[in-house]
Amino acid sequence: MNSQPIPGPGSWKLDNAHFPRPVSPIARDIYTTAFPEGFAAGAKRYGLPVTTLAYRESGGWMYNQPHPLGAPLGAATPPEPVLWLISRLHPEYRRRRSTGRRTSEILAQDVDEWENVHRPARIAAHLALLRDDPGTLDDAALTAHVNRCVATFRDSVTLHSRLTVAANIGMGRFAERVSEVTGTDVKEVVGAVHGSSPVSVADEPTLRVLVDALRSEPDALRSVTATEADPATALNELAGADGPLGEAARLWLGTAGERTLDTFDVLAPRAIEVPAFLLATLRSAAEGGVAQADPQPVLAELRMQFGRSTAATSEFDALLADARRSLALRDARVLYNDYWSAGLTRRALLAVGERLVARHRLARPEYALLAEVTEIDDALINDSLPDSLAERWHRLQQTAPPAKTLGAPEPPPPPLRAFGEPHRTNLRLTLLCISLNFDEHEAVVSAGVRGHAASRGVVEGTARVITSSDDFARVQPGDILVAPTTSPTWNILLPLVSGLVVDHGGPLCHTAVVARECGIPAVVGTGNATTRIPDGAAIRVNGTTGEVLVVRGSAVGAAGEKLPC
Repeated sequence: MNSQPIPGPGSWKLDNAHFPRPVSPIARDIYTTAFPEGFAAGAKRYGLPVTTLAYRESGGWMYNQPHPLGAPLGAATPPEPVLWLISRLHPEYRRRRSTGRRTSEILAQDVDEWENVHRPARIAAHLALLRDDPGTLDDAALTAHVNRCVATFRDSVTLHSRLTVAANIGMGRFAERVSEVTGTDVKEVVGAVHGSSPVSVADEPTLRVLVDALRSEPDALRSVTATEADPATALNELAGADGPLGEAARLWLGTAGERTLDTFDVLAPRAIEVPAFLLATLRSAAEGGVAQADPQPVLAELRMQFGRSTAATSEFDALLADARRSLALRDARVLYNDYWSAGLTRRALLAVGERLVARHRLARPEYALLAEVTEIDDALINDSLPDSLAERWHRLQQTAPPAKTLGAPEPPPPPLRAFGEPHRTNLRLTLLCISLNFDEHEAVVSAGVRGHAASRGVVEGTARVITSSDDFARVQPGDILVAPTTSPTWNILLPLVSGLVVDHGGPLCHTAVVARECGIPAVVGTGNATTRIPDGAAIRVNGTTGEVLVVRGSAVGAAGEKLPC
């Protein structure tokens, strides 16, 4: 029996897609407050019949629960007649009716505002933090710097969550309508839309500027592309170079290098702490980058089928434009927000930890990552540090596997027929996007695993089972990455891998989107690939059928027994 405390009334679902490990106190405090605040604003903006997505922590793990509009948190779904009345008479439902009919217009506004207002502002906020060297600040200034980092982190999470609906609803509308008209499976429709998110293949302006500078400096370019180059040394030399090259290197390293790698948390290492993969990204970009797959043939066929059924290809084009707008926000709203903020906050906290180690107050700098913000203030200003930080760190390493759900049984989705329009459509699209992002495949095959066919193609290679960014250094060119899930900052692995297989996620999850952008065969939502596929086994990934087979070696059964190939 699981002894985890129930975070609140109702049913709570483990969010192991975004938080695959226990969280730090700082991440816990920010995501349980700022994320629901931002999501509430986004849901209201698009007229969704949802108050917010609540987050709570239990036993170190993060759980969430949707909060229906007009009901207290954790309330059971009311009977259909009651829901029918609420959805038509509740004042907030009525207020949201008009905005719910303007999805396409609002989405275009949000993407424009992101590109021209929010993204420049987030870049400026993070670069301002980057200009401070935490190691050179006095105690009072370092305390103030930590507080600014945390405040920026909070703002980033709020904006990320406010744009969550925008980053999904356009794709949801396209997938549902095209599937309805053409009879094509909705997962196939989703798989046809890619090529809209350059940032998903590590194509960022700062990297392009650096590559241009490298190409004008042949000696520097040779030092970067030399296979025997030590990654840390090569990156340090670039950052220390004079003129445009050094300036471009410092800016890229301060952007891509300062992001956390695999969670929205200060406990995740920054990319700069795994220099081999920053260098791999740079080499790939210097050699032409990761080629994005061409979506046109499949899209052209869908467009033709759609036009035959509706005689209105203009509708298809409008839906496709909205899908691409959503895709453009998917990774960008994370990379320029939470991951950068978390990385800079980690950088500041490690500086605190190093200072406390020098004063013989801590045994390891990383212990400071588990401090509350007020404890950092006390440690540096008042020389008061709790004795429990080391205990917290060791307890974190021994945290038991979490329960997938806590509290009451998960309620069924509300009956859509009880809602009037546009609430019925918007709720249906919300449920579709949740399914496409998170639903896992339950089927098992005897000599491997099965999941969602996320990106077409077949590839054979060596399985490299990576459960955290600590294992990144084991990935070799041509390996097939097998992981619990991936995050936008795992994109730096793309120049190396030939295939992707993950435990969690549906056809619209991060792994699926990125794989399609790059034309890498991928299977997602297997549920158990990291436990059934041995590290180093030769495997065949069929991204068209969703099958992953062990061709040399042995798959591992649910109880740990070996299964024949």
